[in-house]
Amino acid sequence: MSSSWRRRLAYTITHLPQLFPMASTDQHAVAATSPAGPTFPPGRYGRRRAAHGVAARRYQRGIIAALLCAVLAASGAAAWRLYQIYSAQVIHVRVLAFNVVSEHQVQVQFEVKKSPGSAVTCNVRARSRDGADVGQAEVVLPPHGPDTMTYSLMTRKRAVIGEVLRCVPGE
Repeated sequence: MSSSWRRRLAYTITHLPQLFPMASTDQHAVAATSPAGPTFPPGRYGRRRAAHGVAARRYQRGIIAALLCAVLAASGAAAWRLYQIYSAQVIHVRVLAFNVVSEHQVQVQFEVKKSPGSAVTCNVRARSRDGADVGQAEVVLPPHGPDTMTYSLMTRKRAVIGEVLRCVPGE
């Protein structure tokens, strides 16, 4: 017989007088009944389930807590890394000066405030007196380069202004 059948049998025998109240002539010592439940003779039925169950539950709770902490730590690390990669970097650009060098060239000096260690691509353009674009270029500022840049832009005809349209994070 397996131990589960033994327990069921012991439980049924113990609670038989409660299930079928009648005069008992049987004088076997099986188990004493208390309000907390039956108490079995020590060492007779192997390990008690309650004592083993508490340790097993404590062990399972420890494993579950450790796995939960590991999953939270991995999720936090992944979220932080994705934030660093895809977060909108704050880039401020300011034109310090522009100088019309000749009929076909303008120099634009500008300053870029960016996150340290990040490359930036800026779009520089020149316009003529009537407002038409006469020259445009993309300027890449390296990650560890200077924040101030002077760029010589070639134009199709005489420019009257040099400006920086925008700067975006680059590779």
